[in-house]
Amino acid sequence: MIGEWLVSPSRNSLRRQGEPVGRTIEPRLMRLLAALVTRSGGTATKDALIAEVWDGLIISDEALAQAVSRLRRELGDDPRQPRYIETVRKIGYRLAAPVSFEGKGKSRPARRKRFTTLAAGSLGVAAAMSVILLAILRYERPYRLQAVAVDLRDERRPSISPDGRQLAYEVVDRDGGTSIWISDGEAGSWASLPGTSGAQAPVWLSNRSLAMQLRNSSHCDVLQYDLATRSMQPVARCDGSGYPDLTASSDGRRLAFNASGANPSGPRAIHVVEIGGRAYRLTTPPPTSWGDYDPEFSPDGQSLVFARASSEGQQDLYVTTLTGGERRLTRRFGNIHGATWASDKEIVYAARSGGRYGLRRIDVRTGRDQLLQLPSFDTVQPVIRDEIFLVETRRFQTKLVPTGSGPSIDAWRNSTGINVHPALSPDGRSAVFVSDRSGALELWLLDLNSGRLRQLTRYGGPFVGAPRFAPDGRMIVYEVRDADESDIYALDLESGTSRPLVTGRSFDTAASVSADGRTLYFASDREGSWAVYAKPLSDSGAPTQVVADAFAAIEAPDGSLYFTRRSRPGLFRRDSGNGRVSVVDDRFAIEDWGAFAPVRDGVIFVERSGNGRSNVVLASRSGEKRTLLVPAGRIPFHDPVLAAQPDLTQIVHVEADTGNGDLYRVSR
Repeated sequence: MIGEWLVSPSRNSLRRQGEPVGRTIEPRLMRLLAALVTRSGGTATKDALIAEVWDGLIISDEALAQAVSRLRRELGDDPRQPRYIETVRKIGYRLAAPVSFEGKGKSRPARRKRFTTLAAGSLGVAAAMSVILLAILRYERPYRLQAVAVDLRDERRPSISPDGRQLAYEVVDRDGGTSIWISDGEAGSWASLPGTSGAQAPVWLSNRSLAMQLRNSSHCDVLQYDLATRSMQPVARCDGSGYPDLTASSDGRRLAFNASGANPSGPRAIHVVEIGGRAYRLTTPPPTSWGDYDPEFSPDGQSLVFARASSEGQQDLYVTTLTGGERRLTRRFGNIHGATWASDKEIVYAARSGGRYGLRRIDVRTGRDQLLQLPSFDTVQPVIRDEIFLVETRRFQTKLVPTGSGPSIDAWRNSTGINVHPALSPDGRSAVFVSDRSGALELWLLDLNSGRLRQLTRYGGPFVGAPRFAPDGRMIVYEVRDADESDIYALDLESGTSRPLVTGRSFDTAASVSADGRTLYFASDREGSWAVYAKPLSDSGAPTQVVADAFAAIEAPDGSLYFTRRSRPGLFRRDSGNGRVSVVDDRFAIEDWGAFAPVRDGVIFVERSGNGRSNVVLASRSGEKRTLLVPAGRIPFHDPVLAAQPDLTQIVHVEADTGNGDLYRVSR
């Protein structure tokens, strides 16, 4: 017991005394609470808390303060009159509430030395172990990587044959075309499978047959490839698939993949196909989510693990049986890029943390989540079959590309990593964008005249993104995402300080400032479905809903409001005079929510074509449309990727490098 709260560290749960139902908090907040408990009411310095809770990751004091703020909200604590967590100015924090141990007689204050003697299962041992385990992991015998398929091509999505002697994988050529390659385990050679041009995501059904996906702009097919006859036959349809993620049960009798859900325009769901039998939709993601992806069968074939995307950049793992009854496994912020079963009790998955992808393992029963010590960053798509453990190491890279009369591309200071979410200042002298060049996704300010680059934020872990200038150019609004919530902040460029604008347990995102600089717009799921809200920037009043069934909104110079929806494709415009809503483009993709920018003559946006190419077009207020530029590279989905001066003297868009994936075997 900590004050009036019953704390169960092993379950990451809190329950207020007298209440029948508790709540689950994110593991990092529980580790923070445990670290405070071990001080027995003494002060924990900021450096000590960062070292224990963030496992040596270099983060800022600001990121620690945000975590303490979230923990206070979970405990119902008031920082001005704290009952639980006190701030010790310029030093750190201390736990002010009394601590007692359930089932140990009368309450007594926690003493640090008792953590070595209390019986297993008590709060003391659990709290101490949450800290000690971090130290143990540092001394875990490290893994090593052995090259399996390493060349100038992009190798992805490995699959191991049932007998462990062959490997199939997807190859992406420089022109973006795909094909399936297979190894001859005895000869040690590799060759492409004839007739698999355009195929993706191979999985073994038996030692002599594979399944794979063939997708184009209009439909998606699951095909079975017979290695003996080199022939293919259709198995199922996967229409509406967000991306290839086909998987098969170990006996080859079932397949699973993402495809359209109950609403064809809504979030994707996991579908299951029994070879030669029925096909059905297994999961039903919430209508406000992006959907369910990356399924993987358990060794016994009776369960699936999959990733549910609450929004862009925020995924968690869930487990479900083949008859339903899903259970959430993780409560962490960040992208998840593949998961595999190490056993019926343990899952290994790839998660982005601190700007890089690494592997973690989680116990399905207890939820204990640990980092794997691998000698490589950006390690994704783990695959385990029996004693064989494969991973894909990938370089993720995006760059900012300017067009117009402004600075050249060299002046934009791109790095070998992630550079996204551009925004141009109203006077055209500077730009803000998001980059992971410091090791985590942070805001950076670029002086377009001198080329001087300055880091604006130092959160060191949570996702920081979607910045937009206020019309006077002196303030930037942006969002910080962590765990199950996202908050909106304002950063004063003169002082360099940030203040919260919208906080709470909801997911608040895609912020912008009105043309007159008085109103903040943002999207939120606070009432159970996505809508656009507004609130004055000058006070702390409650926000009001201004557009229902809407996701991202930006006001044009003439006061009209352009917005997108999560429920269906389209780019929409609400007239500033009569409030009438019209459709600007009905084919604008849901995933392109951040790919438009209002200008004086109308709105510019990304228009996708069926061959995978993209154009940046201008739709005038009169309805006329013309192409402004044809990017040389691929414009990614799911991110703010477009910015422009109102007079179109400069346009900035994001392009994604084709990347390079290599396959490695993991061993001790």
